Amino acid sequence: MVASAPVVTFPNVPVWDVRPVETLSETHKGADAGAAMPIEARLSLRAGRVQGQVVNHTARAVRDLQLASPSVQVPLVGSLAPGASAAVDAPLNAGTASVLGGKLGIPVPPAVFQPASAQTAVTTMVTLAATEVAVRPGEWALVGQVDRTDTLRVGGERPHSMGQAFVVEPALLASADTAGAAAPARLVSTYGKPPASVVEVFEQPVPRGLTRGVVVTASAQQGKPIGLATAPSIQVYDWSSGTWNAVPAGAALTAGEVAGGVVRVRVSTDGSPVTLALSDAS
Repeated sequence: MVASAPVVTFPNVPVWDVRPVETLSETHKGADAGAAMPIEARLSLRAGRVQGQVVNHTARAVRDLQLASPSVQVPLVGSLAPGASAAVDAPLNAGTASVLGGKLGIPVPPAVFQPASAQTAVTTMVTLAATEVAVRPGEWALVGQVDRTDTLRVGGERPHSMGQAFVVEPALLASADTAGAAAPARLVSTYGKPPASVVEVFEQPVPRGLTRGVVVTASAQQGKPIGLATAPSIQVYDWSSGTWNAVPAGAALTAGEVAGGVVRVRVSTDGSPVTLALSDAS
C-alpha cells in the first residue's frame, strides 16, 4: 500500500517477456493422397459382410490389416504394398445393439485368458492397439503391422530387443444395414433435480443403409435396491411435426422420428443409471 492508492507488484515474474511461439503440423504424403489418412478405407456393412476398398498412401508395406472394435476383429488384407489398393469383402458379426447411455469400460481381450501362443499374442496386441481410438460400441479402428523404424535410439544406440510396430487409425463405416455398427450417441442436455429426478437428451446417428426399422429401448442398471428404482420412460422427437412422442415397448420408430438419420431420445429417470439401446426392428 502506498498512501491511499493500492499498488500491486510482481517481482521476478517476467509477465511481459516476449516468448517465441512454435506450431507443429503433420501432412501425409502420397500420390493423390490429398487430405486422406495414411491408410484410406471406404467400407460399408451389407448383409453381415464388410465390403469396400483400402488404399496404402504410406511408403511402407502394411501387413495383416484389420478392422477392429472393442469386441470384434475382421481381417481385411494380408499384405498391402506402398501405394497399393485392395478390394475388401469379409464376414462380420457386429450384433444388433448399440449402447447409448451408461458407463463403459475397456474390455479385456479374450485372448488374454487363452493359452499363450504367437496368434493370441498378436490378437491381444491388435485389441490393445485399437483401444487407442475405439473403446465403445460403434467405434472402429484400422490396425495393421509394419516394420519397426530404425530411428529409435536408447542411450544413443538401437534397442537390441525384439518388438512389433502397428499403424492405428480411427475408422467409420460409411454405410451399415445394422444398428450394431452405429456410432456412439452424444448427450446434448441434462436437466432436473438429481438424484430425485433426471431428464437426459441423447442424439444417436442411425447408420445409413439401415432400412429394416429402428427400435429404441431403455433399461435401468443396478443402482438402487430392487423395488425402489423407477423404470425409465423414453420419448422420441419427431423431426417432421416438432413433437415428442412416447415410444411403445418394442415398436419401430416412424419415418419422422428417424428423419435426417438422427434419433433424438429424451429419457426420464429417478436418478438411477440407465442403459439406452438402439437395435434393428425384428
